[in-house]
Amino acid sequence: MQQYFNISRFLKYAKYNFVMNQKTYLLSISGLSAGLFLVTLVMSYNKSLAYNNSNWPPFFFICMAIVLLPVIGHSFPFLRKKELSLKHYMLPASVFEKFTFEFILKLIFIPTLFVLIFPLVSNLAVSAADFIYHVNPDNTPRDFISFSYDAVYTVIDKNNGFNKVVALLITTSAFLAFTGSSVFKKYPLIKTVLFLGCLILSVIGYFYILMQKLRLENGIAYTFKSLFSSDTEALNALYIFLIFSALCSISYAYFKLKEREV
Repeated sequence: MQQYFNISRFLKYAKYNFVMNQKTYLLSISGLSAGLFLVTLVMSYNKSLAYNNSNWPPFFFICMAIVLLPVIGHSFPFLRKKELSLKHYMLPASVFEKFTFEFILKLIFIPTLFVLIFPLVSNLAVSAADFIYHVNPDNTPRDFISFSYDAVYTVIDKNNGFNKVVALLITTSAFLAFTGSSVFKKYPLIKTVLFLGCLILSVIGYFYILMQKLRLENGIAYTFKSLFSSDTEALNALYIFLIFSALCSISYAYFKLKEREV
């Protein structure tokens, strides 16, 4: 067990990584905060965002996808260059420890950090927009609404299940992007998107041609009702499929990293 994971060795590896990349992390956080502040400020002042509480959840999820998917999709940076791969190979840490560190950093720590930063920066931008408006008021009255996670929870907890599927799709996409970064050395996120896009289109095209040949267009609804007695069962099956896909992709990512022996 010690050869796969040792807590002391793992903490030393994590400390080494943070020390070596602290400038990159600080610049990334600063750039993210500044960019989020400016976008929120402009959209709030132009009445595109902070005038209605229902506008915040879509904005939050879009920002999360734009920020996190590129970050997660470029995990395992030592795979991008041969020199870094050799350097990481010499570090006293197992493949599982390196994988665990990237998993915790990219799929747990950074998303959590984003969740903590987003309300602080966005509400600061809303306050700035409100201040600018009162300094230079116009004829249109404005009531700026600050961001609150209650609005996000309300959207997710709706009974239609659509928002839960979207949230789970984002999570699964993050896992797939993480896996793609362990498979492709160059442009991992772009190649992952292209690969998944081609795969999905191929599956859809195959079934479309099959149904056209067998003239099963009218049998789709019957087949669906035969498999699932209600929409709830269909949603549960979709949840299971997405969770299973995420778990399989993570397992594949580890074995792919182990195969590279970094």
